[in-house]
Amino acid sequence: FAPVTAGHSGLVLVYMAPARRRAAPMAYTEEYVEANLPPNALQRLHAQGVSSRTRSFKAKPKVIQRIRGKIRYTFVDGFEQSAMDVETLAGYDYLKLINEFIMDLNHDQPSCCFLLLGVGAGVLCRQWEALFGENVQKIDAVDLSKEVIQMCTVEKQAGASFVKTKFVHQDACDFLYQAKRGTYNVIVEDVFAGPNKPPGINTKKFLEQARSCLKPGGCYISNVHKMVPNVQQEVQGQMTAAGFHNLRVKKRGINIVLYGAKDAPETAH
Repeated sequence: FAPVTAGHSGLVLVYMAPARRRAAPMAYTEEYVEANLPPNALQRLHAQGVSSRTRSFKAKPKVIQRIRGKIRYTFVDGFEQSAMDVETLAGYDYLKLINEFIMDLNHDQPSCCFLLLGVGAGVLCRQWEALFGENVQKIDAVDLSKEVIQMCTVEKQAGASFVKTKFVHQDACDFLYQAKRGTYNVIVEDVFAGPNKPPGINTKKFLEQARSCLKPGGCYISNVHKMVPNVQQEVQGQMTAAGFHNLRVKKRGINIVLYGAKDAPETAH
């Protein structure tokens, strides 16, 4: 499939840098933290489980949205979960890297099925529907936060967004192990517990299941945190052990985006 040529195409992949603001409690994006905090402050924050995409494990996390100009921010327990330009759909820079990998695919299929593990505020889902238009057959978006899923579902029911997206309140591992073989063209994993991955994510067993759920020519993409020692080498090692091919990497800020193809280049179709 190829990106559509109308609507938001071309604008979706532009990095939107969240503006500084004095809202309390203060919420930092990765770019703001790296540029404006003392050298060891980032390590202290992440040691405490604070991240722009940290999933809350409280019984009832508080999820709110605020709009500053054209930017809509989503906060979970006071910390910024996502930021999106409501006109262009531009979001965090690492989302651009994910979409660049997806657009490199050469699919014969007239439609594409996506699986997103870790919803945030659904920014990637919006971008995929805008970028790929009618080529999107379905998007399954899975998150453990009931409050985040409810927020996105309410917006979907309003009819203006998430036309092709189904939101699922479930653990990412549980969902993947129940998924049918050969279902998806693209699987994107963006689940965090602080800077780390929850137990079971990106293990050899998990990645073998992910690969089995991909259609021929499909790909798996994982967003990991550079604060975790040796994370790129460890995850790529597990991806190789699980049978993925053509491993690639893109880096930006605190994010490392890893890519693996289901098939070897000579057999992909």
